Amino acid sequence: SGKGSKRSKGSRDGSSNGVASTDDAAVAELEQTLRRQEQRLGAEHREVVRTLEQLARLHGRRGEVRQQARQLQRALQILEQHYELDALGRVEVMAQLAQAHSGMGDSHRAAQLLHEASDMAQEHLGPGHPWSPELLRRRAQVLGELGEYPAQQELLGRALAAQVRLRGYSHPSVAATLGQLAAVQGVLGRRDEQLLLLQRAAAIGAQLPHLHPVAVCTRVDLLLAQLADNLPAARTQQLHQQLEEDVRHLRRGPGLETAGPAAALSARLELLCRVAQGLDQVLGQHERAQELLEHVLKMQAAWLGPRHPARAHVLNLQSAVAGGRGALLRDALSLLVPSASTGGDPDTPKHWGPTQEAQLQRLLRPGAPPAQPQQPQQPLPLPPPHVLVGVLRANLGCALLMEGHPLTAFAQLQEAWHQQVQVYGPTHPFGAVTLGNVGSVLGALGRLSEAQELLQQAQQMQLDHRVARHDPAVVAVDMALACVQASAADQAATTMPTSRRTRVLEEAVDVLHQSLDALEEYHPLAGVALTNLGVLHVALGAGSEGAQALEQAVQRLEQRWGPHHVLVGLAVTGLGWALALQGERFQSEALHQLDRACSVLQQQQQQL
Repeated sequence: SGKGSKRSKGSRDGSSNGVASTDDAAVAELEQTLRRQEQRLGAEHREVVRTLEQLARLHGRRGEVRQQARQLQRALQILEQHYELDALGRVEVMAQLAQAHSGMGDSHRAAQLLHEASDMAQEHLGPGHPWSPELLRRRAQVLGELGEYPAQQELLGRALAAQVRLRGYSHPSVAATLGQLAAVQGVLGRRDEQLLLLQRAAAIGAQLPHLHPVAVCTRVDLLLAQLADNLPAARTQQLHQQLEEDVRHLRRGPGLETAGPAAALSARLELLCRVAQGLDQVLGQHERAQELLEHVLKMQAAWLGPRHPARAHVLNLQSAVAGGRGALLRDALSLLVPSASTGGDPDTPKHWGPTQEAQLQRLLRPGAPPAQPQQPQQPLPLPPPHVLVGVLRANLGCALLMEGHPLTAFAQLQEAWHQQVQVYGPTHPFGAVTLGNVGSVLGALGRLSEAQELLQQAQQMQLDHRVARHDPAVVAVDMALACVQASAADQAATTMPTSRRTRVLEEAVDVLHQSLDALEEYHPLAGVALTNLGVLHVALGAGSEGAQALEQAVQRLEQRWGPHHVLVGLAVTGLGWALALQGERFQSEALHQLDRACSVLQQQQQQL
C-alpha cells in the first residue's frame, strides 16, 4: 500500500498513469498465480475461476476489455461444465461478462447474457436475492443503449418494485433507479413525469450524507432539470450556486483525486460530463463546460492511461461543445478503432464517381447488392463495431462537411450508417439522424432529389418509432428537409410558378419557427436554425426580417463557438445579403459584413 501511495502522488501531476501503472505488477503476479494453480490444482479448479475473475477485473480497470471478456468467458465455461450447481457464481460471472461486452459496444450480447443471468437468479436464488433487482436494472441500462425505451421503462419499474420490497423505499439503490426512470421519461418527452421522479430521487438522496455519491448524483440531475425551465433570475442564481458547490466536490472531493475503486472514479467523471452538457446546452456557459471536460480528460489520463477507450466519449462531448472539431473526433475514433480511416487520407477523391454513386444507391435502396465484393468469412466471428463508433463517424462526417470536404463527409456518414445498422438494425431511429446528415451532404453537392428522398426516409423512421417531436434529433431532420425542399424550389424558380415557390419557402419558414420553439436557447442547432431562417427570409425578399434573424444567429454562434467559426462566416454572409436587399442606405454596412465574412472564411481555410 505504501508503494501505491507514492504512485498516486506521481499520477496527480501527470508523471504516471495511476491505475494503469499500478496494475502492471498486479497483472503479472496474477498471471503467474494462475499458471501455478493450473499446474497444481488443474485447469478447471474453482480457485482458477476466482483468479480469472480477479484478472478480468484488472484488465477492465486498464481498459483492456477484450482481455477481460476472454478471461470471464473461460471462467464461465468452467463453471457451466464443472460447477453447474453454483448458481450464484455463474450469475456473478455472467453479469461481469455482460459488462465487458457492453464496454466493447456489443450491447446485444450484453442484453442476452443479462437476460439469461436474470432468469437464473429468479429460478435458483429467488426474487428476494439482491442480484434479482440488480440484474433487471442492468438489463434496462443495456436496452437504453439500444434505444429500446419502452422495454427499458418496464424493466426499471420491475427493478424498482423489487428494490422497495427488498431494501425499503429510502435505500440509495431506489434513488438511483428512480433517476434512471427519470432519464427515460426525458427521452420520451414526458417532462412533468421526469421532474416528479427526479424530485422523489433527490428526496431520498437528501436523507443520505451530503457527499454520498447517490445524494450528489440525484441532486445534480434535479438541478440541471430545474435550470432548463424559465425560472426567475434569483431562483436561477440560487440553483446555479448549488450546482457549482457540487461541481467543486466532484472535482476535488474525497476519493476523486486519491486512489480508489475505478468504478467510483468513473461514476464521478461521468457525472461531471453530464454537468458539462447542462452548462453548455442549458445555461450557455460553453467555456466552463470545456474546462470541466478538460479536467475529466486529465483525470482519465492520470488514472486510466491516455489510450483508455473511456476517453472517446469525453472527446466526442468536447468536440460538440467546441463546434464539431474534426481533430477531436479523429482522436476519439483512434481509441476505439486504431486502424480506422478518418478522412485524413491525401488520396481522398475530389469528384463524385462510380464508388460514391454505388454507395448512395445502397443507402436509397438498402436491399441493393454491396458496391464492394464481400470479404472471405473470418475463421472466428468478429464482434460488431462499438456503439460509439457509428456516432463518432457520423459526427466526423458533419465536421468534414463544415471543413469543406463533402465527399469525405459522405464516405464517413455512409460508413457510420452501415455500422449503426449492424448494431441497431435498419429501421432504428438512432440511424435516422445519420441518414439526415447524408441528405444534408447531398444537398450541399446539389443532389437535391436524392437528399429529399433520404431525409423523408429518416423522417418516416422517427415517426414509426414515435420519437418525441421536440427531440433535437427530430428537429434536425425536419429542419434539413425543409431547407432542402426550399433549395429545390429556389433552384426551379424559372420553371415553378411563383405562388408555388413562395408557398414552399413559407412552409420552410414555419418549420424553422417550430424548430426554434422546440430547442433550448443555447442548443447548438439554435444558431443554425436562425441562420437558415434568415436565409429563407432573404429568398422571400424580406430583407428586414432576414437581417433580424441573421443578427441573432451571428450573436448566438459567436457566443457559442467564437467569432472565427465557419458557421459564423456563413451567417455573416447571409447578413450581408439581407442588408443589401434593403436599399442603398444599407449598402455600406452590407459590404462591411461581406468583407468580414470573407475574412472569417479565409482564416478557416488557412487553419484547415
